[in-house]
Amino acid sequence: MSYGKNVIYQIGRLDKNIANDINFKIEENLYAAPLSSFALKKYFEDSNMRAEVILCYPVSLLFDSRVQGWDLEKEFKEKIGEIRERKADYFRDPLSWFRLHPHSAEAEDILVLHSIGEYEGENFFTAFEVLVLEVFFHMLERYLAEPYSCLYLDISSGLNIYVSALVEAGRLFSTFYKLSNWKNPELGIYLVFSDPILGTPKKEYNMYRDYKIKTAVFFSAPEKIRGENDFALAKSLAENRREVKRKLQDLFSRAYLFFSAIQNNIPLALYTFEPHSAEEIELGLKKILELGWEEIRSDYQKNPHISKDIFIKGIFLLALYKGIVATLEEFEIHPKKEVSLSEIKEKFCNSGGRSFYDVFGLFLNPTYLKHEVSNNFEKECYRVKFLPEWRPLHDFLEGESRDLHPRNFIAHCGFERNCVEVKKNDQDIFLRYKEVVIEKIKKILWNN
Repeated sequence: MSYGKNVIYQIGRLDKNIANDINFKIEENLYAAPLSSFALKKYFEDSNMRAEVILCYPVSLLFDSRVQGWDLEKEFKEKIGEIRERKADYFRDPLSWFRLHPHSAEAEDILVLHSIGEYEGENFFTAFEVLVLEVFFHMLERYLAEPYSCLYLDISSGLNIYVSALVEAGRLFSTFYKLSNWKNPELGIYLVFSDPILGTPKKEYNMYRDYKIKTAVFFSAPEKIRGENDFALAKSLAENRREVKRKLQDLFSRAYLFFSAIQNNIPLALYTFEPHSAEEIELGLKKILELGWEEIRSDYQKNPHISKDIFIKGIFLLALYKGIVATLEEFEIHPKKEVSLSEIKEKFCNSGGRSFYDVFGLFLNPTYLKHEVSNNFEKECYRVKFLPEWRPLHDFLEGESRDLHPRNFIAHCGFERNCVEVKKNDQDIFLRYKEVVIEKIKKILWNN
């Protein structure tokens, strides 16, 4: 994958020297810039690579009482001077103040963060998890608008709590990316920092990069959705938005349906049910972000009433769904009225990295599936009896019960004798589920 764009996040600063350039050394080249992120951007541009800088400003930053004695733009100083008389306006929309910060004009975008603790007589209330969500939401929002190839987290500036939130947000974004891109090469996420800049600036400061953030992701659903009427997660995200809640629930329930079919080794289900499109899933992600931003941006002095756990579950479940849909497309697995046994064997039973299941790390599934395929369809005593017309599998396999038992359905990889119909021609055997058991199969998958 190569989208040709690098995105750099850094915590913004405000001091009397913010307009002064500093010499940063990257691979023996010097770059003069007021921030290390701007120097890194110049380095990328010299290498004919696109780069964007995002500055994250803690909302408390402009309360520094020393500002009026610093050599800053008149409009910016006057705007800062208005804050204490217009605190309600400031905490409702601090972006209009930070846009006048001299570094903001050089950045591609800016983000205002909540603050924690007491500063210059003002009390700021929030939780660390909110800081993490603010940065993560912004990273995800920009990625959905235009994917990028590398993410750099410049930790050269900022208090520990904001730097820690920046790094944790990067880990969350790495998890999101891996869940939604099982087949693609990994997106690089790196820590960047310079030599400490203390006191009077020295001649040059080395920059250190390529410290990669590593996260491990497994094929697992962050939340169990037990059916189309299990609104618990959707309600937690959009309690008073009936239409939004309904659309999210539709996405969540179908996401878990496909996850369960893959996890439980039920390939025929993947041809039976219709997934959402990648575009529909992305719209769901954007809606979750919209809900989160509404709460976070309502007041920058108070702690937002937002659950990191709930929002991460919703986002990661849709990320997993997005990754599943992309992999289904890659293997050309689409809903159809019937599927040949040879196609199931080709796409699901191969080993050595060639199986659909191998993409998700489910390396035992092909072996077990081959066993069930052989037992149910390839034994000569059964195969010779199959007809050119559709017939229930129980007409050919021994057994007394005519009921579909969930335990047997899962144990036999979805080829339970009472739910499958089979026919053959000269070349192949074809399978489908009985129409009357489709809803029951959904319930089995949602509950396993």
